[in-house]
Amino acid sequence: MDKVFLKIGYNTSIQIFGKVLSILLSVVTVGLLTRYLGASGYGNFTLVFTYMSFFAVLSDFGLQLTMVRELTDKSQRLEKLYSTYFWLKIVLVFSSTALAFIFLSFFPYSPALKIGIIIGGLAVSISGLTGYGNTIFQSDIRLDLVTLVDIVTKVSTVILIILFTFLKFDFFSIVASVLVGNLIGLMITIVLLKKNIHFSFNFDKSLAKKIFLISLPIGITSFFSLIYFKLDTIILSVMKNTAEVGVYSLAYKVLENVIVVWGFYMASVYPLLARFSAAGEKNKFNKLSRNSFFVAMLLAFLIVAPVFVFAPFIINVFAGKGFAESVISLRIIIFALPLVFINNIFYYRFLIKRNMRPVIMGLIGALVLNFGLNLVYVPKYGYLASSFITVLTEFFLFVVLTTIIISQNYRRKLNA
Repeated sequence: MDKVFLKIGYNTSIQIFGKVLSILLSVVTVGLLTRYLGASGYGNFTLVFTYMSFFAVLSDFGLQLTMVRELTDKSQRLEKLYSTYFWLKIVLVFSSTALAFIFLSFFPYSPALKIGIIIGGLAVSISGLTGYGNTIFQSDIRLDLVTLVDIVTKVSTVILIILFTFLKFDFFSIVASVLVGNLIGLMITIVLLKKNIHFSFNFDKSLAKKIFLISLPIGITSFFSLIYFKLDTIILSVMKNTAEVGVYSLAYKVLENVIVVWGFYMASVYPLLARFSAAGEKNKFNKLSRNSFFVAMLLAFLIVAPVFVFAPFIINVFAGKGFAESVISLRIIIFALPLVFINNIFYYRFLIKRNMRPVIMGLIGALVLNFGLNLVYVPKYGYLASSFITVLTEFFLFVVLTTIIISQNYRRKLNA
């Protein structure tokens, strides 16, 4: 087990290093964008990628997590998995991007914002293709390669944003910087894949059907999860204005950066949990799950308190005094952090057991609660309502999943 934790520690450390660098780059990027675009312009920039995120989830639809699990089974023919997954990824990426552009005509956004969303949509589709390589790297627990691609992508994007803001380029050029950065990341991914896997362009229809059916409940879960995380931003953009979107999005950006750190840890743990479960090593599986729970609580405590205290400083570093309203929003939503960590552990446990129905039902309930409360309170209280509702819906999901796990364990003991 010591070797297991050494491997987890190595991969998590590499990713934390990458994330620290990513956060520094994010500080530079957000600082430039908020000062250059203002609250409304930054709100538009955020809205571009928030809108696309609803459709981007369809470009994966649970395939990444499914393929990580399938690729860890070395008894399978990996070359066939690689090629079939490739074609599934191509179809989903292009279909989701097309849907995003079609539905865009139904939103009451300005023509300029819609053009920005189209540019951003191309950037997101390229990022989706890069996800193909990240899946393969993760299955081999080569998260150093995932981190490398992420850093190259972000560095390229930041350099372009610095250049474009210095040259006083327009909003469309700023969005296009993300497109170019993602394209560079995709090219790096292709180079790394050529060195690490044997690939063909064959397509196995029966295997594709099997993979898609396994991925379906995961995809549905991811879709509902994304909606209830991002729905408040869309409601703010429709019922209030992009300035409020900018204020709320800045605070949420801090939360997202912290959540990604936990995601790195779980990215290291998930393949190992999957192996222990597949091999019937129940004790190792439970021990790693328990240890992950304690890591989650410790990490949350070490983050929440300092962020709450230093929220004014954090917001000032990111965006300057023009976003002072983001301080109270950050101080509210940071309390969702421990709940997000624990719910994420529950999610992976259900995923490995191939029992996603409880998660889907919990997310549907959280989505209904989130949507209803935002509709009622956002028109009057704006981003403050969205901040409180984010914490409340995460707590609701925690209660639902905890109740389901306790009831399942109780029934299992009765049947034993």
